[in-house]
Amino acid sequence: RVWRQARRNKQLPSAEAIEEAWRAGGSELIEVQGDADRVRLRRAGVRLDFGGIGQGYAADEMLRIFDEHGIGQVLIDASGDVLCGDPPPGKEGWEVAVAPLEQGGAPQVSLIVKRRSVSTSGDAFQFLELEGKRYSHLINPKTGWPVEGRSSVTVLARDATAAEKPRA
Repeated sequence: RVWRQARRNKQLPSAEAIEEAWRAGGSELIEVQGDADRVRLRRAGVRLDFGGIGQGYAADEMLRIFDEHGIGQVLIDASGDVLCGDPPPGKEGWEVAVAPLEQGGAPQVSLIVKRRSVSTSGDAFQFLELEGKRYSHLINPKTGWPVEGRSSVTVLARDATAAEKPRA
């Protein structure tokens, strides 16, 4: 939230605000109880943001529903997460172009994908630029500060939820 507000206001947040937000985050503060039907937050003030993982789960559920109805040849686009079912007729797989760093630029890489997910996150659209520095919307979980400069990452995984799963 601190960095989203900074992008909107075009103003760098204070070190104190970043530190406070950083201390209130982290997967170690979330405890899944039972058969994943209950969640306990280990500290007051912790907030959950499913923006980074919600669309992958939703895409996986969509593919599951399509499969249940015998519809296997699908491509699901969920805001940067692409989940591919069976390939289109006569093709090896779906051609998925990886977004370039520059807005409006031509993709430099294409992947042929079937029954896999491709998830890309980068700073082409979400960034803050101040005093010659570019701050990405991608946050380093070890510091609470964004990655500086241009950055993008693409993950190929067995499903969309796995493609979005955070790794420490």
